[in-house]
Amino acid sequence: MQHKSKEIYGLQFHPEVTHTELGGQLLRNFVRGICGCEGTWKIESLIDREAAAIRERVGNGRVICGLSGGVDSSVVAALLYKAIGDQLSCIFVDNGLLRKGEADQVREHFGDHFKTDLHVADARKLFLDGLAGETDPQKKRKIIGKLFIDVFKEEAASIPDSRFLAQGTLYPRRHRIRS
Repeated sequence: MQHKSKEIYGLQFHPEVTHTELGGQLLRNFVRGICGCEGTWKIESLIDREAAAIRERVGNGRVICGLSGGVDSSVVAALLYKAIGDQLSCIFVDNGLLRKGEADQVREHFGDHFKTDLHVADARKLFLDGLAGETDPQKKRKIIGKLFIDVFKEEAASIPDSRFLAQGTLYPRRHRIRS
C-alpha cells in the first residue's frame, strides 16, 4: 500500500521470508528504486564489525546464550560463536511444547555443526506436569515463564566463570550482550 500524497509505504506480509514468491525482488525494488540506495552494503561488513565489538567487550569472559531455536536467538548464537568461539555456552530448554523435530534440529545445528558448548535441559516432564489440567491461557504463560526461568538458572549455574548473558529477542529487535 502507498499513501496518496506522502512517501509512505506498507506491506501486510513478510517479503523477507524464503517462501514469499519474488520477495527478494520486491525488497530490491523498494530499497533501490524507491529509496534510491545503491546496493553497495554487504552483510559481511556488519558481521565483522559486530564480531569485533563483541570480542572487545567480552575479552576472556564466558558468555551464556539462551537459545530457543528461533531465528533471533540462533542468529545471536551464530554471531557470538563467530566472535568468541569456545567462550560461548548455549542453553536450550526443551519444554516439550516444541515443533516436531525442533529440539533435534537445535542439537544438530549448534552442537554438531557449530560445535558450541550446548547444554540441553530436558524439562519436558516438568513443563507438561506443571501445565496439566490448566486451561487458562494467562496462567499457562505464567507457569511456562516461571518454569523456564527456574530451569535456565539451574543449568546456567552449572557453567563456571560465566560473566555475560546473551539473548535474542523480537523486542527491541536488537541483540545485545549484557554483563
